[in-house]
Amino acid sequence: MIDYCQVVNEKFEESRFWDKSIDPFPGNNRKIYTFTNRCHEQEGLELGDETVKIFLNTKGTVGEVDEDIDKFLAYVDGKAAEGEFTQDIAAEVERIK
Repeated sequence: MIDYCQVVNEKFEESRFWDKSIDPFPGNNRKIYTFTNRCHEQEGLELGDETVKIFLNTKGTVGEVDEDIDKFLAYVDGKAAEGEFTQDIAAEVERIK
């Protein structure tokens, strides 16, 4: 069994930054991975704190995401900013530079 947390931590430690070209969960090729806090030993037992962790993969091809998220992923992957949401982010990035 693959310990995905360990894989992600190792990838992060190797690069000291999040490399947008690395699928955080190799072999799955999803655009988005969504996790909640749940107990591994007892199915159906969750913390109930409504915490959600989301990993986005710019190279992912599996799964559906909102159109704005899809355009944002393309932008992060080096393509031109399209759509109001992504253009707002791009403008803020330029402002901060």
